[in-house]
Amino acid sequence: LLISLFTGLSIGAGVCVAQGIGAKDDDRVSKAVHTAIPAAVIGGIALTVIGVFGSRYFLEWMATPVNLIGQATLYMQIYFAGMIPILVYNFGIAILRSAGDTKSPLLFLTIAGILNVVLNVFFVVILKMTVDGVALATIISQAVSAVLVVIALMRRTDACKLYLHKMRFYKQPFFKIIRIGLPAGIQSSMFAVSNVIIQSSINSFNSEALMSGNGAAGNGYPRGYDHDHLRCRPSVRHGPYLPERHRRHLLLPVRFPVGSQEGRQKGCQGSVITNPIKKLTAKAVSFFIAVYFFSF
Repeated sequence: LLISLFTGLSIGAGVCVAQGIGAKDDDRVSKAVHTAIPAAVIGGIALTVIGVFGSRYFLEWMATPVNLIGQATLYMQIYFAGMIPILVYNFGIAILRSAGDTKSPLLFLTIAGILNVVLNVFFVVILKMTVDGVALATIISQAVSAVLVVIALMRRTDACKLYLHKMRFYKQPFFKIIRIGLPAGIQSSMFAVSNVIIQSSINSFNSEALMSGNGAAGNGYPRGYDHDHLRCRPSVRHGPYLPERHRRHLLLPVRFPVGSQEGRQKGCQGSVITNPIKKLTAKAVSFFIAVYFFSF
């Protein structure tokens, strides 16, 4: 819940940068970039303190079984200790995507994912660690991805270039990031609130039922990440304010339910495309619609 709230602020950073790029205001873009990274660091410190010292209490409030609470607390404490690189990564990729660079975040995420798998095997299989090894693998891979994002920003040649000595809180972009990102963070947290309530109820069952419920929830939970990049694209148009181009991008999200959300939500209302040929056709059509809209 807390992570979703703070991560939502990265959306505000991305929108601010995108609007500055659209308005061709390099000073505005630079201030937004150099405000976003310190905001990520401060937010990471706050989450680290809250998580490390509050993990046990959070799990007790959720009625976590006694035989699991010790390992769960250890995992959460180690995971929360890595909040700074996690937020730096999220804020950094929001800036890169706003600048039109979607390949670098994908590359960094791939590297981090592979490293996470390798470290999991090393810590758990070779060193015989338990949940602490899994948590360490996660935060180490996140730290690597955060470093890669910062290096990518420092190597840029446009207004999004990051200078470490220029990082500070600029008043106007800081409050704009809060104003745009906070509602998005609260919106993301709503799913987390419902999950906390449901998880608290599931925790009253035995450990086997708890694990089965988590597995089913993980497979059926609708993802919202597919649409994150749609927030920045209209913001670039909003910079110079081009309403005729806004209309194109407002229609773009309509195509996503065909290939993503409906396919994941087995119990949703309406029909789900199950025929392989029809599904492939729908995805192809949606792809060309996306290419058409994004080409303007």
